[in-house]
Amino acid sequence: MTEVKSYCIIHLGNKNNELKGSLVKMTYPKVINWIYKQDKKSEHIEVYYAEDEATENEIKKLGYVPYAYSSKIPGIVKKIAFLNSSSKNSGKLYTEWKENYPETENKYSQITLKDGFNFNGFIYFDVTWFDNNETIEKKLKSCKTPYNFDQYSFIKEELFFDKEFVNTLLTCQPRDKSGYVIKEWQSSILPSLLEGLKIRSKSIYKELLKYDRVKELDLELACQKARVRVKLLNKGYVKLNTQFFCGAKYTSYWDGEYIKVVFTDFKLYDHMLIKPTDDVYVTVVDENTLKFD
Repeated sequence: MTEVKSYCIIHLGNKNNELKGSLVKMTYPKVINWIYKQDKKSEHIEVYYAEDEATENEIKKLGYVPYAYSSKIPGIVKKIAFLNSSSKNSGKLYTEWKENYPETENKYSQITLKDGFNFNGFIYFDVTWFDNNETIEKKLKSCKTPYNFDQYSFIKEELFFDKEFVNTLLTCQPRDKSGYVIKEWQSSILPSLLEGLKIRSKSIYKELLKYDRVKELDLELACQKARVRVKLLNKGYVKLNTQFFCGAKYTSYWDGEYIKVVFTDFKLYDHMLIKPTDDVYVTVVDENTLKFD
């Protein structure tokens, strides 16, 4: 194995739970990002590790570290290194990490995951509703993975190609701890998952369209006619406000920098280029213009 220049923290805690020790060379898990924070009482560093090369490459591709509140992300480990502040050791922690990891300080921002997001082959979605469903539990546990994560927050993508799992997901009536049916599952939670898959995991959603229940809900999940900031969209056709151009007929295409308007019956111009500001909204006419994140 090729050695990776990375380090781990050797914890030697004292009675005050202060961090002591040294930085030791290691392979994976590898430090990919760290953030220094300080207050009057202590200073600490949030450290993010990639457990393997696949995870590191996935984060490089995204350009940020995915985050989920109270959930462990497959392939990512987060740890906290801290010291109690005093005049004697103030800044010591930062100096040590800055010397050893100058290239990974604040390298990535942290962005919260949304339903249907595929990271490392796992679909993010909270299925704690099914902790007492025998079929769901059996399927979740059957997926072999080297990662330690919350199995009820991430679903292995292969399960969406498993008919038994999908049928259970679509038709079940999960119950709360008191035994009452969670009505919101069918009315809002399941549609939220499907909408997330439709936007962020299109290949999986295409597979799910083979099921009648998904076809039925798909009519309600149409993202067309939604109003979105144009700069948040992929390239494609969009619709401007109907009051523009005195009712003239036109098509408008967003190329990532300009909105190109082509007129069909406007005497003054054949076309027009509009350079939008950050606050210009358009109407979605093509769902492929919606970005997965």
